[in-house]
This record gives sequence, C-alpha cells and structure tokens, in this order.
Amino acid sequence: MTILVTKRSGKYDSRGGAKIHWEKALNAPGAQQMKHVRSLMESRPLLVRKPDQSFLASKVESGGRNTRLQATRARDGSYAFVYSTNGRTFSVKMDKLSGSQAKAWWYDPRTGKATPIGTFPTSGKKSFDPPGHPGDDNDWVLVLDDTSMNFAAPGYGPSRDSGGDDNDNGSGSLPSQPGYLMAHRGGAGEAPENTLLAFSKALSLGATIEMDVYLTKDKHIVAIHDDTVDRTTNGSGKVNKMTLAEIKKLDAGQGEKIPTIDDIFYLFSQQAPSGTAMVLDIHGENSIMYDTLIRALKKYNLFDRTFVEVSGPQQAKAMRARPNGGRQVHFAMWVSNRVSEFNKALNADIIERIHARPQLIEKADQVRKHRPPKKLILGTVNKIDIQKNTERWKLVKDALNKIDGINTNDPEYIFSHIKNTK
Repeated sequence: MTILVTKRSGKYDSRGGAKIHWEKALNAPGAQQMKHVRSLMESRPLLVRKPDQSFLASKVESGGRNTRLQATRARDGSYAFVYSTNGRTFSVKMDKLSGSQAKAWWYDPRTGKATPIGTFPTSGKKSFDPPGHPGDDNDWVLVLDDTSMNFAAPGYGPSRDSGGDDNDNGSGSLPSQPGYLMAHRGGAGEAPENTLLAFSKALSLGATIEMDVYLTKDKHIVAIHDDTVDRTTNGSGKVNKMTLAEIKKLDAGQGEKIPTIDDIFYLFSQQAPSGTAMVLDIHGENSIMYDTLIRALKKYNLFDRTFVEVSGPQQAKAMRARPNGGRQVHFAMWVSNRVSEFNKALNADIIERIHARPQLIEKADQVRKHRPPKKLILGTVNKIDIQKNTERWKLVKDALNKIDGINTNDPEYIFSHIKNTK
C-alpha cells in the first residue's frame, strides 16, 4: 500500500489513514521490517507466483484491514503464502498444492524468523492456527511448500529454481537472495580482512560473512585468520600468547581493530538482513573455545543464523555434546577438493553445509537430492578469476543455479559482474 502525504500551507494531508509525516514513518518499526517481507518473497521463485484467493477455504471477512486474509500461490502449486493480519484460525485447500506432502511454516514478518510446524498431505482442507492470541497486528504468514522441491526455510537462501534452466550457462543472473554470496574473511579483497569494516560492507550487500576465530591468552574469542598477528596488523606475536587488551592496541588496517566475537555478534544483530548468516571457522578444538562461543550465541540469540565450520563430523559432535546450548549449534564442513571428505560431509546428518573448491561441482546433484537437505557453497572465486577467466570461474559460472552459494574475497565485484552480464 502506498500512502501519499502532501504539504499544503504548512499542513499535511494524508491518504490511507496515515498518522505521521512520511519522514518520521521511514524510521517506524514497520518500515524497518519490510526487509523481512522482501527476504520472504525472494526465497521462492518470483515469476511463477500469482494472487489466488480461491486457495482459501475460510470465509474472507470484509471488516477492514485488521481482518484480512490474502493468499498467493505458485502456478505449478509448488508453494503458497497466506498472510493473516490478526492471528485468527483459517483453512486452506491443500489439494491446490503439487506433490503428495507439503511442509508448513509460520513466518514472522516482524523478525524474519521461520518456524516449521509440520508436514501434511496435499488433500482436502486443513486449518492453521497462527501463534499468539488473535488481535490487531498479530500478523503472520503461512508458508506451504511441496516437500519434493527441497526449498530452504522461508526468507533464507536462494530458491532452487528462480525460473531459469538448470543448464543455464551462468551468463544470466546471479540468484539475488540474501546470503548467496559468502564474504570470505568478511570480503578480504575489499576491506581489511576479518574486521568490522569488512563485515559491515558485506552485510550491506546482503552477503553471508565468513571469519576465522582464535582464543586470546585470557580466553576471549577474536576474529583473525593466522595464529599470529604479524601479517594482518602492525604488531607481532602469537594470538594465544597475547591478552585482549594487547591485541586491541593493534591496527588491523585502515585504523580497524581486531574484533571480538561480541563485537561481531552485536554488529550482525543490528545490521544483518534477513536471510544472511555467519560462518565461523574455529581454530582450537577445545572445550573453552566451544563453551565461550556457545555462550555468545545464546546471548545474542544467533544459533539459527550461525554455522560453525569444522574439520570433520567428530569435531561437530564434540561441540554438539557441550552442555548449556551445544545441541543448538549448526555446522558446516570444509572439504576442499577431496572426494573422501565430501562423502564424509554428505553422509553426516550433523553437517548442514558443505564448503568445497569448484572442482567438486560434479557433486552438486548429489547434494540437491540428499535428505535431509544440505547446501553446497563453492570457492573461493575472486575478482582475478573473472578477469583472467580461470578454470575455477568457468566451473562456477556454468553452475550458478545448481549450487547454494559462492565463497569470495570480492563479494561486491562478483555480485556486480554477474548481475550485469548478459
């Protein structure tokens, strides 16, 4: 809905029930929440969606904006959305969906969080009761997905089919959903690596951020790739032999400091678009690292938006076994171009994301067909790969619609290049 506000002789006339001037409205909670709506819309194929009130089995009330139900559905029946403004129970016609089973989710437009609520037969009518108590502004979106489509959670990650052909040669467009690009070390080619500046730039682009973390001498988690500060700062020494106070005195480039995990989690909680995530490559397989990280994830409520990158399933199981939150941690695994490591990651249910070199693109179909679902991210692919048309770039550009993401030091360049390539 568009609200027009016009100034006449120092007074403002509103249309559509506006109560405040549009400049103030830009900072209202609803305005800030529109990013969650966009993330939801972009997480399913856009070009096949149509309005479809006939999907509703409930009577649609005409009592105004706070009693409205609005349904939209893919033409092929692969998914549907129903928006409820007031949280009242409603029913839908399940036989308008494709496949034999549909996975159902509640999507919260205030926070962008998707909560699975079960899998149901695509036959007859089915009632759904939104969370909370019925009332004004208790709005929710019901998302129903054909289970055979293997869609990601609503609002997260690219849809498996954005309307293009799986054999697309990659000269079309990069899937535009948040999180498709993974900014390696925050985007080390475009800002000082593993710094708040790098992470902030990457998040403003809608990229997932990847980082390396170590423990300091006094057991704080900091983001840095090497086990020493020599290469990336104006200091020298091993990270685990230095206190946080000593590390914070160093310049990590352009006046940036080495950030703590609290610094990063706070930035992410304030700035990250819905659909983006964090990947933490942890250096140090010990209980202090695990417990410190779990406490931070719990403090900022970021379990569902963070993946800990491990060297193998056993490391993931060790962290998952930690008390006070270990069971809530999600895991990715770096397999390089080793088929044996790829097979370990594919066959371990605890691993949800597989990070690999482009040479393993031949394994994409295995990942897509796997149950439970997993994601395949290839990289690193950087600016120089495009400029020199390297083999790794050729492998990736021929498979943009078969993978779930690209790991890169140059997220802004990669995004711009592919988006603008005809």
